Amino acid sequence: MLYVYNKEDGKRMAIPAQDLTIGDWLVRGETGAAVEVMSIHKRTRRGAYTPMTATGDIVVNGVVTSVYVELEEFQPYLSSAMQLWLQHAAFAPYRLYC
Repeated sequence: MLYVYNKEDGKRMAIPAQDLTIGDWLVRGETGAAVEVMSIHKRTRRGAYTPMTATGDIVVNGVVTSVYVELEEFQPYLSSAMQLWLQHAAFAPYRLYC
């Protein structure tokens, strides 16, 4: 999940990386400033990597991303924001333990 600025109201929202398009505005980690997407290159990795952070976010190459994913089978029932919130809540005991 990547954080972008909504084109309609300028608010930050999370979208699946596969939905990112040229012209979207990503959120920079240090300042929260907007960075326009100029090109997109797909990378595929084998395996699953899920870092756990206290906030559920991580900065990768200067861009704020979520450590959680959106599950397509829940899209008709739960918004991206609700899915992130539920995943973060579900991992709260683990984060507290660590």
